[in-house]
Amino acid sequence: MAMHLSQIWHFGHVGSCLDVAYSLARRGLLAPFDSVLCRSQAHGRGQMRRVWQSPPGNVYATLRLPAVPPFTGDFAAAATGCLLAQALAAMSHPTLIKWPNDLVASEDGAAAKFGGILLEERGGIVLAGIGINLRSCPDKAQMRKEHALPATSLAALGFSLLLPQKFWQTLVRRIIKAYKETSTFAVSWPEALTPFLLWRGKMVEVESPGPEAALYQGVLVGLAASGAFLLSQNGSVREIMGGNLRLCS
Repeated sequence: MAMHLSQIWHFGHVGSCLDVAYSLARRGLLAPFDSVLCRSQAHGRGQMRRVWQSPPGNVYATLRLPAVPPFTGDFAAAATGCLLAQALAAMSHPTLIKWPNDLVASEDGAAAKFGGILLEERGGIVLAGIGINLRSCPDKAQMRKEHALPATSLAALGFSLLLPQKFWQTLVRRIIKAYKETSTFAVSWPEALTPFLLWRGKMVEVESPGPEAALYQGVLVGLAASGAFLLSQNGSVREIMGGNLRLCS
């Protein structure tokens, strides 16, 4: 399969990198695996429309994904996380995924979040908003009260860093390589992601969303073929479709 030579659009300060990418895609200027990289954002957003702090020096990017499985399914963010974990590992940045969409570094048993993924689909256009803390991260006072992990940056972890433009260019190339080299990615990604799962083999708890919320505890053992995560509970395995995953204290 021929390798796509992706185009990267560079911008300075914008309202939202996702919104800029969507505007370009609607005009036919952003093909799958093309991307937008901005210097900073006024209204960057994360999960649940939370504000994503966006000072200069980090990666704030949006990658257009092909509108095919697994990027059109319920676990598109986790599938994208699989590609990112593989790509970052190839760049010598060992990465774990806090299911389904947080990029995590773990040292001496302590985990901290250095990036995240936000998937949006608008009119058949699938976009992955990707934020990576290269040089700075929110301080503790800026974190929401219920945050599961502290924030960190790759600089704080001791990595020698490229400029955001060069880092993103290299990362996109690695993402495309990881995707193109696996002809069965649409069905094999849960197995490929399992080694990158944060807290795999540990006791976790998850509160399922919805009006009939329930709290489950068990050992995180991996992912189902659907992409949902699997909890081992007293000899049986439960498939959990979603919720806020936490390490049991």
